[in-house]
Amino acid sequence: MIGDLVRIAPRIGVSNSWERPLGLVVGFVGLQNTAWSDPNELCAKIEWTSGTQTVTGLPMLERVG
Repeated sequence: MIGDLVRIAPRIGVSNSWERPLGLVVGFVGLQNTAWSDPNELCAKIEWTSGTQTVTGLPMLERVG
C-alpha cells in the first residue's frame, strides 16, 4: 500500500551481506514493456532514504515492520 516501508528482499543465490536501505512506497505503476513475462505486472514507485526514486517489481520487495 502507499505509505508502506519496504526494502529489497533477500534473494537465493545472491550475496545478501550488503545493507538493504529502507524506502517508502509513493505509488504504483503497471509496466507496458513486452520484455517482462507479464506486461501488466504492478510495480511500486519507491522513494529511498537516499532521496532517489525507483520503480521496482513487487516480488523484489519485502514490507518492513
